[in-house]
Amino acid sequence: MDNFDLVIAGGGPVAGVLAALLADTPWNTAIIKPAAPTIGNRAIALNHSSRQILQSLGIWDQVASNASEITRIEVSRRGEPGKTHLNADDLGDHQLGWVVPERTLLAAINQSQQNAPNLTTITATIDGIDQTDAAIAPRLNTAATISARLAIGADGFNSGLRRLAGVQFRDYDFKSSATSATVTTTQPHQQRAWECFTDSGPIALLPLADPHRYSLVWCADSADAEALLHSNEDDFLATLRQAFGTRAGDFSDVSERELFPLVQRTCRSPRSDRLLLIGSAARHLHPVGGQGLNLALRDVAVLADLLAQIAREQGDPGTPSLLSHYCQLRRNDWRTTEQFSRHCPSLFARSGTPLTVGRNLALTALELLPPLRRLFVRRAAGQLSFRATARHSRDQ
Repeated sequence: MDNFDLVIAGGGPVAGVLAALLADTPWNTAIIKPAAPTIGNRAIALNHSSRQILQSLGIWDQVASNASEITRIEVSRRGEPGKTHLNADDLGDHQLGWVVPERTLLAAINQSQQNAPNLTTITATIDGIDQTDAAIAPRLNTAATISARLAIGADGFNSGLRRLAGVQFRDYDFKSSATSATVTTTQPHQQRAWECFTDSGPIALLPLADPHRYSLVWCADSADAEALLHSNEDDFLATLRQAFGTRAGDFSDVSERELFPLVQRTCRSPRSDRLLLIGSAARHLHPVGGQGLNLALRDVAVLADLLAQIAREQGDPGTPSLLSHYCQLRRNDWRTTEQFSRHCPSLFARSGTPLTVGRNLALTALELLPPLRRLFVRRAAGQLSFRATARHSRDQ
């Protein structure tokens, strides 16, 4: 049996960044990846705190040429006068965030692991777990046998480790789905993003490196989303024009589309004996505002710092006190981000005179009151819930 200090399960960005952050520690770490991780055509919106983390690892330099800056975001409700414009100036910076294709980001993360000391990559799936007071032993679908002092599940929405450990979770079904695709417009985006709320859900356009292309995330009732997935290109673009309008230019082309059911899944306590869940395994959020991965990377940064401290003290990474302390440090950020992601879509979707008036007043207040707008933008950028450590800020 191969004995490790840490085992990380997952083939996505969250597992990869955590493994990279732990490379400087003496921990003997294994990362267990599926043979063929699912990678779609999606792009990921990264805020300032996420960029800091990636830059500290040298990953950002590898993706920067394929990243597009977001310098402005227009937030509106289709058919209503209220709107607000969020600008990079509200952060006192040149960017509100960046958009990176998921494939590009994952390739750079995997590249960073190739020469990482004390890191073993295992291609397998986990079929079961055995536990003792001192270790947890994932049972793999291969001949290999391993154990660790701490197992970290970063294995996504349908986490196998979460199921095997019996960690309880709660689902909120939005009864809608998100269609993702790349769309081409006749006018350049000029680093502007759009968040347009409609009766059935938000439509987000994120600028890509190509000045005429956006990453589209279109949330709609499940039946409507299914129809959008299977409609021909001309019908899809015509429906998009009708739903969004032509403020971003005319939509002239769309890539292959993908469909994702929208469910918010959260664990009240993302831990068990010598097991911790992070990323979508612990909390899977609605895509509105692009909060999911950014929240997960803040989790990863805090967890990596705690584990590095325990390593320096030659302590046990799987103790209940450490896992409890991590949860305590992150609880407020989890709560506020989850509430925003759950309630924002329905708040903008519901109709009725009092709600419509209040919604338009709120957007107008953000537009006319710079201090309020700056507070809102700083929260979205992760600046109110994350403080860079010396490691994460060393390249700033």
